[in-house]
Amino acid sequence: MRGAISWYLAFRHAIEKIASAPENLAEAVESGTLGRLLRQTLFKTRRGRIYRIVLEVTDTEIIVLRVRGPGQRPLRRPDLPGQ
Repeated sequence: MRGAISWYLAFRHAIEKIASAPENLAEAVESGTLGRLLRQTLFKTRRGRIYRIVLEVTDTEIIVLRVRGPGQRPLRRPDLPGQ
């Protein structure tokens, strides 16, 4: 239970940072292959595991598409919502 809470708090902290300046985030590696401008940011848990948040930024929204864990492959088209 403590691990889940720690993960969630690290995730929430990353989301707060995203909300402050989403246009400054790096382009996700999948952008070119998927033909969409996707952005990404990393966050680390207390135990040192690094996760990647893949998101899309519109004029009015920040849409978190996926959170990728250590060792997970890049996103493919079927991984995106509505595909």
